[in-house]
Amino acid sequence: MLAPKDIEILQGKNSRYAVVIGVAKRARQIAEEAEANKEILVENGIDGDKVVGLVPYCHNMKDLIRVNTGKDILFFGAMNRMENIISVEWFIKNVMPLLEDIDCRFVVLGNNPQNELKEHENERVHFTGFVENVSIYFEQSRCFVAPLLLGAGIK
Repeated sequence: MLAPKDIEILQGKNSRYAVVIGVAKRARQIAEEAEANKEILVENGIDGDKVVGLVPYCHNMKDLIRVNTGKDILFFGAMNRMENIISVEWFIKNVMPLLEDIDCRFVVLGNNPQNELKEHENERVHFTGFVENVSIYFEQSRCFVAPLLLGAGIK
């Protein structure tokens, strides 16, 4: 991930520019949180396919105002992680059919949804991909689900 000082380097405001670009060009993969940073890297000759996005592990939601006017059931997680892929697929196959008579939509908020999962996308299942600001999804969703079947950490 790029630190603010690295962004300044990439924007030509620092003499370490060539070093950062050189290291980035030699890297097999670059993990970057902000889409704007990916654009800067690509503008400087870095192959965009090796820049992967990250969903930050922490979001400050203290100022979030829930309006709960939506019909969305929200799942939030990095969609390149196997435990999230398994969880989302389980929810789509096992829970969404039980909700057919309810006006709702399952929204998967997270970067890099796999093609196998995206095959399930329809008017009741939506994959956002990378989203710069996730707050609006949390403000307007009906509820949040975490159907984790395996993995470590907080569930």
